[in-house]
Amino acid sequence: MISLIIAEDQNMLRQAMVQLIKLHGDFEILADVDNGLDAIKIIEAHHPDVVILDIEMSGMTGLEVLSEIRKKHLNIKVIIVTTFKRPGYLKKLLQMMWMHMF
Repeated sequence: MISLIIAEDQNMLRQAMVQLIKLHGDFEILADVDNGLDAIKIIEAHHPDVVILDIEMSGMTGLEVLSEIRKKHLNIKVIIVTTFKRPGYLKKLLQMMWMHMF
């Protein structure tokens, strides 16, 4: 079973993700949270296989949460989601991935 945490500040979208993922028996949702600070606490406590992160959340952004995961060398797969089209997001993510590879 694949364990995961969902961090998304829009309640309707977060609950939709939870319900869709529950349709598949291969996943265990450890938690769903609405901000980056809670995401970090739960990630550090549970070490999920996968984290689904919204890019813009209160407390800590998804990019900041991703940075913390990488700093701590946690072997967690991360999926970044956003409903915003902001210049620079893709470039920043690619830079973070490149730095993590080397």
